[in-house]
Amino acid sequence: MTPAARVDNGVDLDNDEQGETIWVCRDRTSSWDEMWPRLQTIG
Repeated sequence: MTPAARVDNGVDLDNDEQGETIWVCRDRTSSWDEMWPRLQTIG
């Protein structure tokens, strides 16, 4: 994974995502069908 940017909602609204890293993920080892159920629970 490579850090690409930070979340900025543009209105200085403090929430769980504000300021968090946006990651670029490459060369995944599973299909989206396999990963999606696990990704829905992140956060």
